[in-house]
Amino acid sequence: MKENEQKILVAGVDGSKGGWVCVSGNLNSNDNTKFDIFNHFEEIIEKKFSLILVDMPIGLDEELMKGGRVVDREARGMLLKNKSSIFNPPSRLALKAKDYQDALSISNDTEFGLTSGIVTNSLKFANHFKRHSNSGCVMVNLPTAGTDYHVPFGGRKASSYGPREQGQYAKEFFTVVKTTYISS
Repeated sequence: MKENEQKILVAGVDGSKGGWVCVSGNLNSNDNTKFDIFNHFEEIIEKKFSLILVDMPIGLDEELMKGGRVVDREARGMLLKNKSSIFNPPSRLALKAKDYQDALSISNDTEFGLTSGIVTNSLKFANHFKRHSNSGCVMVNLPTAGTDYHVPFGGRKASSYGPREQGQYAKEFFTVVKTTYISS
């Protein structure tokens, strides 16, 4: 850390069955990074960190339909009003389908269309899904989060507000002609 830099203590926190997992340190230096487990979120608040980042989970279960995770509710109650926030994670329950056609139908049967994805070893289903999925970003064998910032984005259906990024000029800028061949 340089002499004139201010010491800014930050913490990254995640709730677990064993307590609150916390990695903390100075934002301006890698020195003195600490790993701790706290029994109560209040103990983290008492440390007077400048910033506390609470992890948002990816894997979720049906308990989220009943008001969110206990760890999120506990953290929300401890943070300063209008100065901090915990976002309830969206429910990402696994949906069961009889076959590929049923899965595609379930995927498209929504008022939203931000992203969709499929995990498959079938080139036939991968190509069909890319053409027939009603979402703005279609992923094959990839997570549905984290799109490349160079491509236009906005989703379809009710997933957007107003015109898509960059308007009509994006069509010309982002369009590249490509010829592809596939052999078995």
